[in-house]
Amino acid sequence: MSSIERTNWRDEDLSKRHRLWGYDCPAVDLDFVLTEYDNGTPCALIDYKYRTALRWDNADANSVVLAKLGVMARLPAAIVTYHDDPWQFCWHPLNEEARSLMRGTRGRVLNEKQYVAGLYALRGRTLPTQVSDRLDPPPASQQAQQLAAAHLTTKGGMTN
Repeated sequence: MSSIERTNWRDEDLSKRHRLWGYDCPAVDLDFVLTEYDNGTPCALIDYKYRTALRWDNADANSVVLAKLGVMARLPAAIVTYHDDPWQFCWHPLNEEARSLMRGTRGRVLNEKQYVAGLYALRGRTLPTQVSDRLDPPPASQQAQQLAAAHLTTKGGMTN
């Protein structure tokens, strides 16, 4: 059965109706899942969550389903928390493919250039200079980096 609609901006009527279909007909709403791809071939499944997202863990239904989708498709599956002032990202792998993809970055805050370079690498490509030049530079101050890092790594509560 589907969970109770918590945000009321999706189709609440369908969510309510789905719960009527019974306990043995579960469903999850994957928040903002993007399929990274190259030349029409999927490369990764990423569920993006803004830095203020509610806490989650690897055992919740959304994470388990996304991880299994990744395994079934032989694709990395991850949750990525992000902050937009400046743009920063934190990689939370959900399966082995995702853990090996950005080895050493789990729970570490990446500036925009580092993260986008990783997205290019998963496609077997190098981040072009003309793209890199348009991306946010790392935060100017150590304090800004620490503030963003605190939001990105603790709000989600993700543990692997």
